[in-house]
Amino acid sequence: SLIDNAGYGWDESRLAIDFAPLAALATGDGTALVDRLDLLLFDLQMSAATRTRMLGLLKALPATSKDDREYRVRSALLLSMMSPDHVIQK
Repeated sequence: SLIDNAGYGWDESRLAIDFAPLAALATGDGTALVDRLDLLLFDLQMSAATRTRMLGLLKALPATSKDDREYRVRSALLLSMMSPDHVIQK
């Protein structure tokens, strides 16, 4: 998938995803990351239920290393894409 492979395509035309800006927010309890994803993907309309689920997911994942924080970002992005808030057009 786009998130698992950190991009789409191949060679010069590959679309690459830079997780670093979001990984910088993936520390602590994950609130800063959830707030940023709410702005970027939900237009500040993330439901309380989705926010609670995402924070629960992030709290369950370690954030001690760079790889841990990137995994948190990937997990939060996948949960965002699967959430009813993101899938259902309002």
